[in-house]
This record gives sequence, C-alpha cells and structure tokens, in this order.
Amino acid sequence: MPSKEAIASDDLAAIAYHVPYPKMAKKAHTRLRTIDGDKSPDASFAKLVAPSLVLPSMVGNVYTASLYLALASALVSAGENLEGKRVGLFSYGSGSCAEFFSGVVQPGAHALMWQERLMERLNARDEIDIATYESMMLARDTMDERPAGSVNATRECAFLGVTEHRRVYSAA
Repeated sequence: MPSKEAIASDDLAAIAYHVPYPKMAKKAHTRLRTIDGDKSPDASFAKLVAPSLVLPSMVGNVYTASLYLALASALVSAGENLEGKRVGLFSYGSGSCAEFFSGVVQPGAHALMWQERLMERLNARDEIDIATYESMMLARDTMDERPAGSVNATRECAFLGVTEHRRVYSAA
C-alpha cells in the first residue's frame, strides 16, 4: 500500500519533467522548489533535473512520451545509479491539469537502459537536410492516397490500404 506521507523534492534523487522544451522544466522545477521552501531553487537543478534533459535535447519534443524520455535520460545520464532511489515525475498537458507523482527505480533499470544502447542508437542517426525531411513528410502525408497494392520500391513492401485509420502493408 502506498505511503500517504507527503514527499518533498528534497527526498528525491532525480526529477523528470514533461519537456516539450527545456525551459519549461526549469520553470516547473523553480516553482516546485519554491513551494518546498527552497530559497535558492536553481542550485538543485543541475543535480536533480539536468540529467533528464540530455536525451530530450538530442531528440526534441516527442509529446506524450517526453516525460518517459526524460526518465530514460535520467537513468542513463545521472552521475549515480538511481536504482532503489525515489524519483519524481511531473506531467502536464495542454489543458488545465497536471500530475506530480513519484516512484522508486527498480533493480535492473539502469542496466536495461544501457542494454538498450539508447545513446549509441541516437549517436548513429543520420543527419538529413531540410529538403530531404520535407520530402519524407510529403511522402508520409500522401501515403494514404496511394492506391491499394502499390509497391514502395525503397522498402520492398506493398501498401494494402487503410483499415481503422491504420496503414496496412504486406511483403511485396
């Protein structure tokens, strides 16, 4: 059964915020620490929050997943192993609601993040120019307009059509 005791931000080993952009995390952290009576909230930002911003700064806004990308970032970027320690998670949406909750990092989480080789995968990305990106987005946007049975020559698969708002493919 979860504890009903209040947890102050001083009790947390790390804090991950929903990060559509890093300045929002900074503002949220300053507000949280001020509520907890911290006269100098910026002092804890580097230790508690900065590690959670490494991956989001590499990836950009992933909307709903941004909180969990920040958590993964904290797990791989914190200067200490967070297993067995309590972390705070703050999520908010475009409406007028937000949620702050905490959890304890379970044994094996740190190793799992490294096993998944997140940093290696991100560093292996290919940089593309704007024209290539726009071409890719145009191709994606017109995907539903392709006739069923058409073949994507670069991936050797056939587009079968759209079922329940999902693109359906088969091997060509």
